[in-house]
Amino acid sequence: MKRTTILLQKIKFRSPSFFIICFLAVLITIYVVHIGPSSVSVIQLYQPSPTDANIENKADEFDGFNNVTGAKHFIVPNIIHFIRFNNFELKFIDYLVLLAAMRNHRPDKFYIHTNIQDIKFTGKYWDWVRKDEELWTRIEVLYLEAPTEIFGLKLSEGWRFHHGSDIGRIRVLMKYGGIYLDNDSFIIHSLDKYRKFEFVINWDENQYMGTQIIIAHKNARFLPLWLDSYRFYRSDLWYYQCFFCIKKLIKL
Repeated sequence: MKRTTILLQKIKFRSPSFFIICFLAVLITIYVVHIGPSSVSVIQLYQPSPTDANIENKADEFDGFNNVTGAKHFIVPNIIHFIRFNNFELKFIDYLVLLAAMRNHRPDKFYIHTNIQDIKFTGKYWDWVRKDEELWTRIEVLYLEAPTEIFGLKLSEGWRFHHGSDIGRIRVLMKYGGIYLDNDSFIIHSLDKYRKFEFVINWDENQYMGTQIIIAHKNARFLPLWLDSYRFYRSDLWYYQCFFCIKKLIKL
């Protein structure tokens, strides 16, 4: 257990009823908040925010680092990552997740990683995003190949894009650092307090590890361990790499 507390910080979530209340509140907000028109028609490249000045990217930065106390300043960039394989259509829940993250966390950037090369921002929910200049100007789309194999092991045919997304989020965080969100992860308050830790993931007692929200420095020691666990990839098991294999690696 000692090694676990050094490598990662756990998030504890509130009761389901609390999330339901917050969800309904945002639904109401969508219909009462006026979204003004925007002349913005292009996605701008990432520009570091003032808080990024304190972010260091040294490979040995975390020697002796303690994830129980964390750092005194932000060490994780304020970037939210989404992965969208084979589907770039924005649906209501997708829009709600974007809006909640913008209103409640306010990232410097949203990086949307997709294997679709000829992307089109079509549909009413992308129209809504474009009209919200503060949100739209934070979005950047980056190409991410959907893996078919890992360490020479072919991914499950039925779960390829699900397991591929699991691999993709590790690679994305190792490249950029930041906050990974599943496309249905609803943010109800700022995640800034977790940006002082090298790696943050939800892991309630007697529960599976939750990989829907991951916050990490790109040099977090846990990330290469996690990726390396795919040398033992099990295509026949849905959640093996996201819990069972990691549990073995950190020797609980």
